[in-house]
This record gives sequence, structure tokens and C-alpha cells, in this order.
Amino acid sequence: MEIVSLNTIFIIAFFIPGYIFIHTKDYFLLKCEKSQFEKTIQGLIASLVIWGVFLLIKHQPFNEQKEAIINVFILFKFKNNEIAKEYLIQNRQIIIKLLLLVCLYSFFLAIIYSLVRKNILISNLIHLLTRRDYFERVKIRFFFEGINGTIIVSMKNGKRYLGILEGAIDQEKDNHIILSDPYIIEEKEIVKLFASKLLINLDDVDLIELNKGELKHGK
Repeated sequence: MEIVSLNTIFIIAFFIPGYIFIHTKDYFLLKCEKSQFEKTIQGLIASLVIWGVFLLIKHQPFNEQKEAIINVFILFKFKNNEIAKEYLIQNRQIIIKLLLLVCLYSFFLAIIYSLVRKNILISNLIHLLTRRDYFERVKIRFFFEGINGTIIVSMKNGKRYLGILEGAIDQEKDNHIILSDPYIIEEKEIVKLFASKLLINLDDVDLIELNKGELKHGK
């Protein structure tokens, strides 16, 4: 008696490339909260595209074995042929190799997609065509465009800091920024802090002012 049926194994194998693509893409791009349903749909679409491309490409490793396994798989699915089933079981090693190859394709496709999607020209083109911003939140766009720029941070307790925005939020749950080469603004003078970096909680911030120019200070 089979503990796990071949159909179950094929369904799991079908979803794996899409799962890899979505999670790799989300690692490199800005993250936002997604429902389980949204993740499932995105994974399904990604798997359909990746498997479709994989099956259509002729010039790749193990292509002859791939074609043979596809034909036997079709026979197994539509006629439930025992001989076809036995063939698939006997050739499980090459099937695993093919699955690993597809997973490798998924990983590199996700990286390429992320690099292209993060390009400012591509983002502007997509925004022009769809009227949708790449950034999920206005504050994420502010920090993304202001990274390595000079900022003035006004705290709710009245303190004001000047420094370079070295680390910024890139997902909704993140709520801290890193200020390097920090100074504190005290009335009419700017005083260098002993610390080389400051970790600032945005919940304690009242206002952030950005200047993309060079950091300048003085009394």
C-alpha cells in the first residue's frame, strides 16, 4: 500500500518552483503583508509559467529523458497504466534531477525578475502604464529614495538629530532606521555625538526632513 500516492507527489512537485520563485522574489523586493490565498494564487501562476517554459525549451540538460517522462506521465494520468506507473517509479532519480533543475531555474528567474523590477526606469514605465506605484506605502518610497541622503529627524520629545540615512525600512513590519555620523541639533549649534550610528524607532519620530546633498554642519 502506498503511503503517499504518485498524484500527491506530482502536485507537490508542481507547486515547489512557484514557491521558490515567490519567496526569493519577496526576499529581494519590498515586502508587504499577503494573505495565504494571495500567496497560493501567486505560487500557482508562477509554477504554471515556470513549468510551461521548462517543458517548451528543447535545449537543456536531460531533455531527452524529460520528453520520455512527459509521455509516460500523460499515459499514467489519463489511462492509469500500471506499466507507466512502474516506469515513473524506476526513473525517480532522473525525475528528481529534473525537479532540481526546475527549482534552479526558478531561483535564478526570481533574482533576474527582482533586479529588473527594482530598476527605476522599469518602475517608472510600469507606473506610467498601470498607474500603480511599485511601493506599497509612501513612507517606504520616501526611505528608499532617501537612502544615503542627509536627514534631520525631529523626535516627539523635542530632540533633533542630523545624519546620513544608512539603513531604512523595506517592509511594513520594520519600524526602525539607522542614522550614521549622527549629530544632535541644540538650539543654535550642531554637536557631534560620540556614537557612530543611531537606531531610531519611528514611533518616537515627529518629522523627518531629507536633503540628498552632502552632509554639512557647523556652528
